[in-house]
Amino acid sequence: MDDRDFLGYFDKLGSPKVDIIKSASGNIVSTLLTLDSKMGRKASMDSAENKVKQKVEESLRKKYSQGDLGDKMSTDLNYSLKRLVRGLYSENHAVKQGFFLASVMVLNRFGSSIDFEKYMAFVKEETKTNSGMKNPEVHAAMMGRMMCISAMIDSQWVSNAKQAVPVIDALVEIYNTQEFLREGIQLVFVKILKSSFGSVKLFDHIVSKLGLNETKITISSSDLSLFFVLREVYISNFKGQSREHDTLMSFDVVGNKKQLQFVAGLIKQQTYLFPRLHSSAILLVRELFRGSNGKHFPK
Repeated sequence: MDDRDFLGYFDKLGSPKVDIIKSASGNIVSTLLTLDSKMGRKASMDSAENKVKQKVEESLRKKYSQGDLGDKMSTDLNYSLKRLVRGLYSENHAVKQGFFLASVMVLNRFGSSIDFEKYMAFVKEETKTNSGMKNPEVHAAMMGRMMCISAMIDSQWVSNAKQAVPVIDALVEIYNTQEFLREGIQLVFVKILKSSFGSVKLFDHIVSKLGLNETKITISSSDLSLFFVLREVYISNFKGQSREHDTLMSFDVVGNKKQLQFVAGLIKQQTYLFPRLHSSAILLVRELFRGSNGKHFPK
């Protein structure tokens, strides 16, 4: 197999066909299992055109092989991780699905060879923003960072609270600055809390870092949705265990008619522009019946 076969698998990650994406992701993992930095591939040398392509491919590989992401990491794995991160923060949203699946599979299979802190630092460096960037560029970078972190969780590479804390902190930073990503980040929080290493300490850390309180819940549809989602996890997994936030988790959002009318107005005004409550609509309905038994429904 030559270099073009391996690089071609990454190109196929942008396919709109799911079966091609799955096949390409599997081929990347299979190739990495059989190759190391010294043997396994040969470059095509049978024509002038192929010689030009070889130089391009070597230049590309060199770019993504600079700086190890693990002491025992092969250059092939190093290249793959960096190219997958680049695909996730690309402004071409059509390729993100494929690069996400491949990232999950590679991190799951080779996590023991990857230095966690170096990988996190690389993701942050690659997706950092500056004042000179246009909004679409900033959005693509922050979405890429979120998807990289989500892949770390879905791959089960993050396996303990020590690793989870910097992951949570990075997600909170995105949540506070990128409203359009808040609903996606909610789902990642839930995955963390429901994982084998989820704990009330991590729950308290999330709520504290977000600065979630009764005031924020009643002025922002995003925070109201987040409150419902986190409370469901709390009730199911940690009820009564948090000294810091048990009172907050018992907050009655629709405890009186005035408050209910305010929430109703908030939803009416904001959900058509920022549909953050769509995924937690059933939780809102449950809250209405749980908290007021219908007695405060505005006529």
